[in-house]
Amino acid sequence: MNVDKNINSNVRSAKGKSAAVIGIVANALMFAVKLIVGLAANSGAVLADSVNSLSDSITGIVNYFGFYLSGKPADRDHPFGHARFEYISSLIISGAIILVGYEFMVRSVKTIFDPVEVLFEPYMAVFLSVSVLLKIGMFFYFKSISVRINSDSFRGASVDSLSDAAITLVTLIGLIISDYFGASIDGYIGLFVALLVIISGFSSGKSAVSYILGKKPDPRLLRDMTDIISRNSEVIGVHDVLVHDYGPGRQIASAHIEVTSDMSLQEAHRLADGLEEEVQSKLHILMTIHVDPIAPAHSKGLARFGNSVLSVRKMPGGINPKKLRIKTSGGHCRIEFDVETDHENRLSDDEISSYFRGKICDDESLPAIDMDEIREDIQETDSKDPA
Repeated sequence: MNVDKNINSNVRSAKGKSAAVIGIVANALMFAVKLIVGLAANSGAVLADSVNSLSDSITGIVNYFGFYLSGKPADRDHPFGHARFEYISSLIISGAIILVGYEFMVRSVKTIFDPVEVLFEPYMAVFLSVSVLLKIGMFFYFKSISVRINSDSFRGASVDSLSDAAITLVTLIGLIISDYFGASIDGYIGLFVALLVIISGFSSGKSAVSYILGKKPDPRLLRDMTDIISRNSEVIGVHDVLVHDYGPGRQIASAHIEVTSDMSLQEAHRLADGLEEEVQSKLHILMTIHVDPIAPAHSKGLARFGNSVLSVRKMPGGINPKKLRIKTSGGHCRIEFDVETDHENRLSDDEISSYFRGKICDDESLPAIDMDEIREDIQETDSKDPA
């Protein structure tokens, strides 16, 4: 199943709110059933599971208002909309889950040292089994919704539903064992359930925090944008692709493209506009493209040199050379290019400079550069420039 990229913000908000309502009602019913079973069985583990369902229902309410607020249109104070509120609601949900888990972890530890008698009846197994099946169904439903509307909050809800199904199943097994063998394991089962709830809370909150802090864009999205731009025959190279995330469905990107320096300003503007429109129509991302002129592509020596050195994307320390350009001054040609490094690079500027000096000057496998040919190319280009 793929993300529906054609879904607009209003439809996405409506689908999110509908799914949230279904979750609220289903979890409220399970809370009531588990509460009755827990009180009748005098089981702290079942009561812990019931409150877990109650917290799921409450977080569903938070999720509903999260979609309601994130679907509000942009205004003067928030020109990029309110979609990031969905990340905030996911964080609130995670905090609530962790608090509930901690509360029952403390209660379960007390039960371990001060056991209580658990009463079990067959109808309890039926009710809890139905609850397990319902939670598994909710897992598949929320998973489907999360993919269709690209929602982290429902992705977290789907994981939480699956863990809830496992929790209820373990609780049911614990009740049966306690009744059959007469062993006081209710406190241990409750502690196990509480720890799973806490882990689930941290897991669902991790993604929301990552987006709020500024998560690295999806590599597939970067690849798709780069491929769309690179397919144009007038584009020599693409670099500095950035994506700013303002919430699900609210992304703004920018990129630098390299074109031959003999392209007119009007032609470059037409090219950039066309690429921006193509990216927006295919990926639904607002994009701004900056144009970098580089040396004329008809210099065969320079082209071979660039292919041998500057097109290499896998270098020590994540080094990425780009923007090759040639400058002339006083009868001399100067080759310049920029170097981009990743966040894990540990090389100093001097080490990077030394690497390229050695690579360019000492590597005999590189093609020779005919400087006279390059100088003639540049002079020819300059003579065509009306400025």
